[in-house]
Amino acid sequence: MHADMTPILDKSDLLMDVEITNGMLKNYKPLEYVSDYFKDKNLSKIRFDTLKNEFEFKEGKLIIPRMTINSSIGFLELWGEQDLNLNMDFYFKIPLKMISQATFQKLFKRKKEEVDLDKEDAIQYQDKDKKIVYVSINMKANSEDYSITLKRDKRIRKERRRLRNKKTINIYDCRIKFR
Repeated sequence: MHADMTPILDKSDLLMDVEITNGMLKNYKPLEYVSDYFKDKNLSKIRFDTLKNEFEFKEGKLIIPRMTINSSIGFLELWGEQDLNLNMDFYFKIPLKMISQATFQKLFKRKKEEVDLDKEDAIQYQDKDKKIVYVSINMKANSEDYSITLKRDKRIRKERRRLRNKKTINIYDCRIKFR
């Protein structure tokens, strides 16, 4: 802590258990850049369901664990980190169907003025019974530049390999061995 009692953020550790219910983004300016892809959606009022996650602020970085966001423009998964200098490294898993629909909207659908700005679109949820194909996107950015690439998080691949190679899985107190 500094002498004036302000925390030294680069050396601080903080764990935040956050829950937001019935959230809404109203007139969020960055969404104007993607309005051509969501011509049939009201981007001035994006509703989202309960967001619950445990954020960690450690050594000057905000760490966002993987979370699913159910919103009125669709659902997606998000995780990553951002430091105090606004350097970001975020991963998104977006359903291929959502990307296909957005591309179709951009190419063929109605004009923006046909959307009723007073209506609120329904929140879309992931169907746990359906197999969903995702597109993995990595966004790296700082205060001056950004890059977006199709890329999976290498940490997830390593964890999957580790689980595949593991011969014993603990399920509660039972042990199952594979041969």
